[in-house]
Amino acid sequence: MSAPTEGERLRKEMKQRIADYRKNAHALVDYVADYYEMLADASTDIPVLSRVSPGFITQNPKFTQPPPAEGVSFESVLKEVEEVIKPGMTHWQHPHFMAYFPSATSLESQLGDMLAQAFNAVGFSWITSPAMTELEMVTLDWIAKAMDLPEKFLSSGAGGGCIQMTASDACFVVILGARERAVRSEAFLPYPKKTLENGHANGHAKEASQVLEQEEDEAKRTDFSKLVAYVTDQAHSALAKSAKCAGVRCRVLPTRGGAEGGFLGMDVDALLEEMRKDRDAGRIPCFVNATVGTTSTNAVDSMSTLAAAVRKEFPSVWLHCDAAYAGAFNLLPECREHFKGLEDFDSFNFNPHKQMLVGFDCSVLYIGRKEDVVSVFQATPEFLKNKHTSSGTVIDYKDWQVGLGRRFRSLKIFFVWKLLGRAKVEEYLRRCLSSAKVFSDLITSDPSKSFEVTHPVKFGLVCFRLRDASDEVQLKLLERLNHSPRNLFLIHTKVEGRVVLRAAFNTPLGGEEQAHTLWEALKEEMVSLSKS
Repeated sequence: MSAPTEGERLRKEMKQRIADYRKNAHALVDYVADYYEMLADASTDIPVLSRVSPGFITQNPKFTQPPPAEGVSFESVLKEVEEVIKPGMTHWQHPHFMAYFPSATSLESQLGDMLAQAFNAVGFSWITSPAMTELEMVTLDWIAKAMDLPEKFLSSGAGGGCIQMTASDACFVVILGARERAVRSEAFLPYPKKTLENGHANGHAKEASQVLEQEEDEAKRTDFSKLVAYVTDQAHSALAKSAKCAGVRCRVLPTRGGAEGGFLGMDVDALLEEMRKDRDAGRIPCFVNATVGTTSTNAVDSMSTLAAAVRKEFPSVWLHCDAAYAGAFNLLPECREHFKGLEDFDSFNFNPHKQMLVGFDCSVLYIGRKEDVVSVFQATPEFLKNKHTSSGTVIDYKDWQVGLGRRFRSLKIFFVWKLLGRAKVEEYLRRCLSSAKVFSDLITSDPSKSFEVTHPVKFGLVCFRLRDASDEVQLKLLERLNHSPRNLFLIHTKVEGRVVLRAAFNTPLGGEEQAHTLWEALKEEMVSLSKS
């Protein structure tokens, strides 16, 4: 009998690996299911905040040795996960995780992600995997219609939606889009058109025209310093970072009580004053950001007020709404008031991986006019050309982002909305709102008035302080909370020079019980702190 060919050998090996995969995948699903059962157990002893010290992996002899030349058993790998890796995890899905911002996933999302990994397609253009492009269009249209977004954000409109990795990526995309729009404007010319006219008058029309064209082109390529973007001191730091990377000046404006609810929103009068100053100095206002749900306090900029004021004097300025934190709440009719004015905005971004039960990473960016970003990112070398792209009848999402490759993220949205349904997502969002209200009511109704709610409660976040206590005491209380027997994890922020504690009620396994647990822990640790 002749020796097997290389192809036969590889097929036989693959059959064995598939058999191993089937067995190991079942074991891994059981491991994940057990993990979530433990998280869902009210008496779980899994520490929400990892207690390891720096170097627990980098200095662990098991990990500092070179990897094995031959593969080891799945059981031994899973044992290392359980004994070494898992203790180093801070558990973002834990019911007592109340830090930072939401990162609410679901088992249904994990199924979609598993399938996306199995396909492992790189869907940068329609032809590379048509289903990736068209499912993304459909699922983002589902969301847009459910949120009653302006028609321009639909795939059938002038713009459409695109999934970015994170809101930081979305910020960079829209800043570059705003820069491109400004660069194409007459105001960006290196000197007025009358220079060209003077050239005609002096008999040097051709020479003046060539100089103008050359200098204009050079300026457009290299000098963006006259362009200005405007954000508040509560906006995400990614906006200022994106402006810096784009070579655009960024004005960080202090908030002066202009928000809905009266706190920490964009002061529109101050914004217009800064924009006028820049215009009068020969600079070009090109971008203004409004935030719905700032990370620090969940403050809200009034988009309708901002848009009406800015559009009147600066009609071509790019208006962007960053709703990375709170955008999912636009699904709820009772929260729509915070999103009024979107029809006058050029772009809108939010993170399904925060509060739509879709696993990280998945950040949705809606653009009002697709050519505003395609003109920046479109690059099609010969090896990427095909008849579908050339026809202009399909979307190539590579032209909506900085990178080329992209994952099949829309499968996660598809699985969540199909398996859970929109109603279940909305139920989760309302539970976040009700849990935060329960906790804030416990604070405000407490006869001792030991604590105070410092900011309007929105989107499941409660900001609070120990009344009449120093910042040092606030931080000591926080440290005690995070090491209390009740197994909690919160963080602080600083607003107007004062330390404020934050409790984010956003985990899928959390609820009103979580609010009562935190309240009891606060009272216990306050007493303990007073005795120390």
